[in-house]
Amino acid sequence: MLFCSPPRLSAKHLSRSPNPVQASAMKFFVALATLPWTRSLKVSIQVNVSQTQCANAAPNSCCKWQGRCEDGWVPRQPLSEHVGSSNEECCEQTCMSFACPDGYVTNAAYHNNVGWNADVCCDRTCKDHSCSQDGYRVTPASQGKVGSTDDECCSKTCSLHSCGALWKPLEERAQWVGSSDAVCCEPLCAMMTCGAGWVLDGTKVDQVGASREDCCAKTCETVTCPRNFGIPENKKHTAPKDESECCQPTCRQHICSDGWVTDATRNDLFKSSDEGCCLKKCAAFECQEGWEKNADAKELLATSTETCCLKSCSLHECGTDWLANASKKGVLGSSDEDCCEKSCTLHTCGTGLTLKPSASNLAGTTDDACCETELCSQMRQLKPAGQCNDLSKEDCGKTYVVLTPTATKSEDANKSVKHFVRCVFDESWSLCRISDSTASQCSDM
Repeated sequence: MLFCSPPRLSAKHLSRSPNPVQASAMKFFVALATLPWTRSLKVSIQVNVSQTQCANAAPNSCCKWQGRCEDGWVPRQPLSEHVGSSNEECCEQTCMSFACPDGYVTNAAYHNNVGWNADVCCDRTCKDHSCSQDGYRVTPASQGKVGSTDDECCSKTCSLHSCGALWKPLEERAQWVGSSDAVCCEPLCAMMTCGAGWVLDGTKVDQVGASREDCCAKTCETVTCPRNFGIPENKKHTAPKDESECCQPTCRQHICSDGWVTDATRNDLFKSSDEGCCLKKCAAFECQEGWEKNADAKELLATSTETCCLKSCSLHECGTDWLANASKKGVLGSSDEDCCEKSCTLHTCGTGLTLKPSASNLAGTTDDACCETELCSQMRQLKPAGQCNDLSKEDCGKTYVVLTPTATKSEDANKSVKHFVRCVFDESWSLCRISDSTASQCSDM
């Protein structure tokens, strides 16, 4: 009799697999037994006399056995070479009930494989794999993964990672699996975004840190100042050594001195002086040179010099026909009448008199101060001489002499008036003599 069975690999050969790769190849062929025409594990040992396999079988061979292989067993091949009449003698166990040891996992595709060992019935996992390259290792997560090569089992560790400029390597993470700064390195404070009310501490930029407390310092923005104090804008985002450095007094804290009044528009300014916080009144105003304080304006706001001060004559410019009067320099005034004196050009001379040539530069309001006889202008065209008698006829008409009456009293000596007399030639006497016409009080002669 002959037992019918599909061709398959011998369990004996499979158990001799030299390495995991060859074992996997063999398991591929053995797995063919899982095809529909090979799946029945309850194989009958019914023999067929026409089968050549069992034609010459010994009487005690398994070809003669009328039993049936139990579940998880298949007939031994070739039956004619196996002697027996029991499940153990004529059948061999498949991988269906094989318990894979540690380092292996079950694969349903191998359930019908024959061999009853881990290499035939199971897939090797990465658990016991040794990575061939430095810087790679099998992770706990991959220990249960099917694999037997570096590509299947090994992962790059942080020991091979170069941290970025703002990160620092962590020695304790050298064997961690990873290839990024976030996994393998720890950040420096330079990367920290501190958020509102905090600022990066300049002394910690190169230090390791990942929290606001590690890397940042509180700014003045978080400080609450006492009444009438505030935080200047340029200090709000700075980190003080002490909170007291943040607050500065505002004008609300300042008390204006005498002569000053509070300016409400400056209440929130960071000032602490009268000039910075108050408005000046005329009482505190300093008048410029040439101005005098106006006693009636001391309570007025000092908006200008004109508001608080009165102009003195030292600043007044006299108008046409008026002359500056030095004696009135300190007198308060701003008009010609207040500060100046009239020039002689404003005077009207009496009969027979005319204004002196320099009348515009002479101060006066009388004939004596401003006028001279009308003949003076003629006299200025002539030459002075000591006397007329010695002059020739030609020179006589071009000459005048000066006569000064002798004072009879000492008190009149300073009142002597010069008289200018023209020389005339007397034809009857053929000599030069003084004329009867005289000019007096002639200026510039």
